[in-house]
Amino acid sequence: MGLFGFGKKKEVVVTPETFEKIVALITDDASVQETASRYFMDTAAYYAENAEDLKEYKVEETDTCELSWRALMSVLLEKGIAVQVENLEYLEGFREYMGALAAKKNLPFDEEWFGDDIIQNSLKDPVMREPDLFYDVFPDVDTESLVEWLEKLEEEWGDTDYAIGSMKYETKCLTRPSMIIMFIMKSDKIQELKQLAKSTNHKAGDAYACW
Repeated sequence: MGLFGFGKKKEVVVTPETFEKIVALITDDASVQETASRYFMDTAAYYAENAEDLKEYKVEETDTCELSWRALMSVLLEKGIAVQVENLEYLEGFREYMGALAAKKNLPFDEEWFGDDIIQNSLKDPVMREPDLFYDVFPDVDTESLVEWLEKLEEEWGDTDYAIGSMKYETKCLTRPSMIIMFIMKSDKIQELKQLAKSTNHKAGDAYACW
């Protein structure tokens, strides 16, 4: 294990079928599943298309599990199934990107739910935590308002069978940030997503699983 927990992950052998199960839990869009599956079956092709970026992240061509996980997240982003959490940390971005995801699922979404009152409430009772050098230097999510907005959606969507899920790519390189994405999926599938992700040495689950 390296400094601050960075180091080479324990190698695992994961079949393409595992990743196909993961993407099927997140979306039933056949085109998304097919595109992702092509990369799961041929990770060398994904590496060739993204070699420069992957080298900076210290991902090797032979690391099929890491490549499959990154390919899955990339496809979800490219197909508009998911959004990077950094795009949700500010009110206008949250309204735009999460609103678009909600529209695809025909879920209610009112921009007024996330008005000034929500922001002010989040500032009244700040969450207190012990100083954490690593967190302060490398924060994954640096806004408490996002939690307030997510909780508001949970409240409004409580009578539906949908929830917000998340996935994380944990970088091996100190100079490149980790990436978290969020998406909307069936709530009864989140636990299985978490378990399958764990079997690949990665993190996924509900909206707060990857922070």
